[in-house]
Amino acid sequence: GLPLHYYLQRMSNTDLNTAKKMIDLHPDALTTSYKYRECFPMYVLIEKFNQNGADCVAYWDIVQHIAKVNPSSLKYTDREYGQLPLHQACASAHVTAATIQSLVDGWPESSRQMDGDGELPIHCLCRNEGLSEATKLDILRILLDANPDS
Repeated sequence: GLPLHYYLQRMSNTDLNTAKKMIDLHPDALTTSYKYRECFPMYVLIEKFNQNGADCVAYWDIVQHIAKVNPSSLKYTDREYGQLPLHQACASAHVTAATIQSLVDGWPESSRQMDGDGELPIHCLCRNEGLSEATKLDILRILLDANPDS
């Protein structure tokens, strides 16, 4: 793995400015898979946020930054489930509407992409029992605006 992979795996003390510097120095790290798990930095972030919960808001800030500076990183699926970052974020109990909006803005077509089980990101959201109904409704609006046919 690259230094960015290891930095993002830290359980605490992850800083947006440090991550930005690491990304600026080695932008290819965003589209380089971590050798042991075949996953990309975006997945490491979402996984860590799911483990650590709302105490790690910096993870979502970094996700939003990556979506802005390297939208192509939003097109990589995980090997296990064939999910995009948008699928995984919609399944997170701690995701924010702002994060979903940044992922959709980074690659609008992601809202129309099915995962390995044939599900859209909106399906992951609807199954998500950890989000408040207000947050779920805000995210639902974002996804329906991006993909009215879903």
